[in-house]
Amino acid sequence: MSVFDKPADVKITIESVLAQVGVELEFIIVNDGAHESVLSVLRSFNDSRIKVISQVNQGLTLALINGCSAASHECIARVDAGDQMMAGRLKNQAECLRQYDDVGMVCCWVKIHTDEGVELYDVTYTEQELLAGLSTSEKDKLRSPVHASVMFRKSFYELVGGYRKEFYFTQDCDLWARLVSVSKLRVIPEFLQRALYSPSGISGRNAESQRELANLIVEANELRAKNKSDDVILSRAQQYRPIKAKSSENTDFAGNYFIASILSNRNPRAAATYWLRCLKSKPWHVLVWLRLLKSLFNSIYR
Repeated sequence: MSVFDKPADVKITIESVLAQVGVELEFIIVNDGAHESVLSVLRSFNDSRIKVISQVNQGLTLALINGCSAASHECIARVDAGDQMMAGRLKNQAECLRQYDDVGMVCCWVKIHTDEGVELYDVTYTEQELLAGLSTSEKDKLRSPVHASVMFRKSFYELVGGYRKEFYFTQDCDLWARLVSVSKLRVIPEFLQRALYSPSGISGRNAESQRELANLIVEANELRAKNKSDDVILSRAQQYRPIKAKSSENTDFAGNYFIASILSNRNPRAAATYWLRCLKSKPWHVLVWLRLLKSLFNSIYR
């Protein structure tokens, strides 16, 4: 796990990982130039299973590369700050890898929630769906498991070259696409992970870059399918780096709008909260006002 800010999220995730049973746990936390408040949280855990390594702030991909390099076990599981491992996740995934030597990665189903813990949606998939999505040569068909739902085998990880520093975003999908070309994939059809969706998260701020990188991963699939090197893709991938926004208003608006839209039918009362947050960014937005009124009506009369 890489940490930088949001100490409350970091604490929740650490607690969920340390609560896992049935495995020999080595919990590697990469301090990616973290805020002092986060470092204080790390120091509060006196547990020999935790191993903290530090680096100047370089972003998630390099933190993952350094963390995997430091791992002393064959099975490596991903988790992000703010996510919560549910009971049995590590044990079930590790048993799957031990049972099948030719399996390079194993995924589980995921429940997505907001910063406040409101359930947004479930992510489910089959092995066939993921294999087809990760091996595709069609740009609109790429599909990847939730990054923090995966456990993979370090030997296969090293065989394919691991995370690649050129992919600042979508480094997970790039890795999975290469892993399934040399090993098998398994899915445990159970909800063993809760993952956080934050309006101001990296996905909202850099959605366009992520889409472009996803297209590059598909191109790389095509090259490998023809037994050609995909090195040419790397120079193009490294062009995509974080966008430093002058203001977080547009990002927050898009994120809150996305959350409110999902909740409108299943939880209109919660949706109203996120419509109101949209209006703080853009108080003149007529459609948001209409959808807010609809959510309030449904929360009262449904």
